[in-house]
Amino acid sequence: MAAVCSFSFAKESVVEAFNNIAYDCLIGISTQSGAQVDLANCTINDCNYGLRVLPPYPEFPPPVVNAMNVVAWNCVNASVLVGTGSFLTATYCDFQEPFAGEGNISADPLFAAPASADFHLLPFSPCIDSGSSDWPAPGEDIEGNSRIDDPEVPNTGGGVIKHYDMGAFEYLAGLLGIPPEARSAGTLALRILPVSYTHLRAHETND
Repeated sequence: MAAVCSFSFAKESVVEAFNNIAYDCLIGISTQSGAQVDLANCTINDCNYGLRVLPPYPEFPPPVVNAMNVVAWNCVNASVLVGTGSFLTATYCDFQEPFAGEGNISADPLFAAPASADFHLLPFSPCIDSGSSDWPAPGEDIEGNSRIDDPEVPNTGGGVIKHYDMGAFEYLAGLLGIPPEARSAGTLALRILPVSYTHLRAHETND
């Protein structure tokens, strides 16, 4: 494992985190007592725990987490772990284990090359056009690409614009000129960019 925790939101912090990647670590994203965290279009892969919402400490309010368009996959122990007394609302997410919530799925996201930290989506990924455009989902992906409607995939997402993808990367095969007949999982050489991206909006943090 490369790190203990990729993102840890401290007690009583109020944060929006979007278009982030956490991989190869003990805990992808962790939240502590009193934290109010909105997560959107984050990708978590190959961690012991993907998204961990810790139980509240005595005399502190519980953490409250809203997750949308989040993908947590290939986690050793659990993709999602919510402590007793804590709160997680997840919608239009792809988690390794089934998790109740509108639009949630539990299906292999078909990353291009996760062993090489390439978390672009392959053709026929269930995450394509299945996310929500509602707040706090960003209008662009981690690379600054706009949301693209793949004509080969039915729009099953939520919100006004129903073709947002789940995860940090928007699927762009159609935009890149790859014809539908050339699409087959595992055969495309998608572009690989560095994954040192972080997008956080921290409103307030109290130690």
